[in-house]
Amino acid sequence: MNKPQNINEKMLLHGEFLPVSGNLLFLKTSPNKALDAFIRSETAMKFQVRHREQKCSLNDAFQQLFPWATDADKWWCIGTKSEWTLALHNDGDDFGNSLAGLGHWAKCDALLIQYFPAGLPSGNPYIPQTLTEVRAFSYMPFGAEPRLVTVRCHREKQWSFHELGKAFPFEDTVKYSERFKRNRLTLEMLKSYSGHFGIDPFNKDFYLNSAIFATSRETLTSAEREEFMGSWQAYHAAKTGWKVYSIKMVNGIIEKIRLYAQKRFKHEDFDDV
Repeated sequence: MNKPQNINEKMLLHGEFLPVSGNLLFLKTSPNKALDAFIRSETAMKFQVRHREQKCSLNDAFQQLFPWATDADKWWCIGTKSEWTLALHNDGDDFGNSLAGLGHWAKCDALLIQYFPAGLPSGNPYIPQTLTEVRAFSYMPFGAEPRLVTVRCHREKQWSFHELGKAFPFEDTVKYSERFKRNRLTLEMLKSYSGHFGIDPFNKDFYLNSAIFATSRETLTSAEREEFMGSWQAYHAAKTGWKVYSIKMVNGIIEKIRLYAQKRFKHEDFDDV
């Protein structure tokens, strides 16, 4: 695998298993409870889950996730030298925010650390490479307001910076005002922020050699899945008042907003200069 030049060798396992090793979701619970949450979430969506406990190194765990983005979803719930569990998935793109829903199912806090460049092989035949460079700190306390800080670059053209929620006292908020958006959230900052929760995300020795491997497979035909998703979306809309959009629809909406913003605002409001 040829690595883009902007990979930071201080990343977990020196960036060898990017982009998956750049999407690190931590759940404040045990591996067994994290697995239980995953099973309940997948069963609710009519997927079949199989799992097994095994001892293996972190390197071997990532190896078993290959190939990225196959028909069978592959998951790991890996113990750490703290009260947090690492959850991994074999999706090769920016999947992390969807994983954060596991915190809801597990009824625990979740911390998502993302750091990976664009141009990485994703394993997805429709999107063969990661399109977005991502750096993100997302803390989602169960039942409370989340705290999000993200820096993104889409197709190596437009850098953007976004934050949501109240900043923690340990955050380097002065950096958020730097002229170049790419410098507003660094690998060193992500490591420092994680440390305040007792997490050392980029250190392989932080992870235990005991883990739970799980696979999730489709149980419905294409027609049955379409019918089920239609009824599920209708139920969700009736209960919450929110319409559930497909990924394709969401991407289309985002692209329209981006094009409008380019015309409406000055170039320097969105890009590094």
